[in-house]
Amino acid sequence: MKIETKTLPAMRLAYMRRTGPYGTPGIAHTWERFMGWCASRGLTQPRRDTYGLSLDDPATGAFSCWLCVPVAAQA
Repeated sequence: MKIETKTLPAMRLAYMRRTGPYGTPGIAHTWERFMGWCASRGLTQPRRDTYGLSLDDPATGAFSCWLCVPVAAQA
């Protein structure tokens, strides 16, 4: 796996958080719900980058993910 580190400009984000155990199909459902919410508010046109940020602890099985999309037009 190739890992890259990038510094992004400051931006306002809309996000939806999901928590749960590893191995559940819920993350795909959460993306669908989130993108539907974004589309209903005009946040998907023009096309924008989306970001998924995960914080997890394999030792405990805890998983938390933030799905994000910028709310202001990108340059």
